[in-house]
Amino acid sequence: MSKTWKQSEEWRDFFTIADELRERMLMASDVTVPENPYLSLTISQARACRAVVSLLPAHPEGVGLKLLADKLKVSAAAASEMVEVLVRKGVLQRQQSSVDRRAVCITLSDRARRQVAQVENFVSRQWTELLSTFSEAEQETWSRLVTRLKNRILEGE
Repeated sequence: MSKTWKQSEEWRDFFTIADELRERMLMASDVTVPENPYLSLTISQARACRAVVSLLPAHPEGVGLKLLADKLKVSAAAASEMVEVLVRKGVLQRQQSSVDRRAVCITLSDRARRQVAQVENFVSRQWTELLSTFSEAEQETWSRLVTRLKNRILEGE
């Protein structure tokens, strides 16, 4: 008989892993940046930053306000207010679109780009180290399962 989600404790393990990686990152000397703006972000502000980061690969010039609002499931006005706060904190930048002069594109500040790169490098190293104890077949299985889980979650958006 297979476990149901109510019987399973894996979800707790998943969050424990995420929490531990976050804690290690905060303690790592190669991730810290003087006057780190991320330490003062609210959960909503951090969520907005993560949304911008996730949308930038498909929109390298910058993310439109409507697209960001849709991703965050908030009104354009709420997204605009959040962006303004993050611009003042030095995390995001607003730029005029080179394609449509009426449009504003939202990007990460240079400091935020450096911080994101540091975090991604740190997490990548940690992840590689953690998975190095698994066989190649186990690593491939883990990768497939995590991708399926991510896709399943994102389909619900």
